[in-house]
Amino acid sequence: MPKPPPLELDPLQRDIAEAVRREQEEIRVREQARLAALAEKQRRDTEQARLAAETARLNAEAEARKKERLAELKIAQAEAQAKAEAAALANAAEQARLQEERKHVFPAYGAVARNGPAVSFASTAVPLGPATSAGILNALRTAKATLTATGTTLFGSPVLMGFAALLMPSPLGNGERFAMSVPLAELSSEPAETLREIADRQGTLEMQVGLGVRRLGAGTQVFVATSDDFHIRSSVMVLNAAYDLLNDVYQVALSNSPTDLLTWTPAISPGDQSTALPIVDTGSPAYSGASVVPIEGRLDLNPILVERWDRFIIVFPADSGIEPLYVVFSSPYEGATEKGKHSGRGFNPDETGDEMT
Repeated sequence: MPKPPPLELDPLQRDIAEAVRREQEEIRVREQARLAALAEKQRRDTEQARLAAETARLNAEAEARKKERLAELKIAQAEAQAKAEAAALANAAEQARLQEERKHVFPAYGAVARNGPAVSFASTAVPLGPATSAGILNALRTAKATLTATGTTLFGSPVLMGFAALLMPSPLGNGERFAMSVPLAELSSEPAETLREIADRQGTLEMQVGLGVRRLGAGTQVFVATSDDFHIRSSVMVLNAAYDLLNDVYQVALSNSPTDLLTWTPAISPGDQSTALPIVDTGSPAYSGASVVPIEGRLDLNPILVERWDRFIIVFPADSGIEPLYVVFSSPYEGATEKGKHSGRGFNPDETGDEMT
């Protein structure tokens, strides 16, 4: 059966149909544009997310590298600090070792020193018998009385008088440094409390007489001399002795020679309320060094002196049982060519003076 011919649309219907077609086309185009814009936005969002993720990754890697570098730097700094501290400790240990090698301890027994003369070389306390100690004290008192009666008013310069001598067993012993102390009461009546106050402020005590040493013949003479503040100084440094609990001694380190230590065993151990004197061990080791003897020195009215010795007043805590001491400390001589038997210090055995008188 043949198809019927299409219906012919009148112009109005055609216009309506065309308008509908155009409207549908516009809807399609707008939808395509919307979908395209949506796709573009999704693409941009995806790209931005990718870029943000990449940036975060790069930042994280950079931060990780930074932390790694900081950790390495800290490790390097810690290693450098550890090496520096180890080097400092090694250097301190070496300095301590060298100082220990250079240190010289001049020991004395407090129970002996508080009652009479005490003599010591490095590491060696010289034992003095009762007769020797009494003889030296008597000679000192005689010399002091003679000087006090003579004074400097008549002569305008110091006068001196020997009271003890150290006789060396051989030329190699001559010139060794030694310390000798006597109770300060033999030379001054200054009370101990006043002396402690002077020591606390690192002051000095003015004295009209003092002790000194000079080489004569085969040994050394210890003398008492008047002071004139030109040849012989009148001011004497006053020092506090500190208790060393570890070694159970009172000690003084000399400010001008910190490697030299003067030590005294306690006459009364700190905290001990007993008034009995301690037993003094003088039997070890056997001593074979210089002989210390009292002498009846002649009065020297015109001495030629160069102060090659140190003088100190040492004060001890009130509970030590040791009264203040006057210490004379011989100095090492210039031009040294030999080492002392006890101290290891230099001296020149060829530089000996006149015979002992």
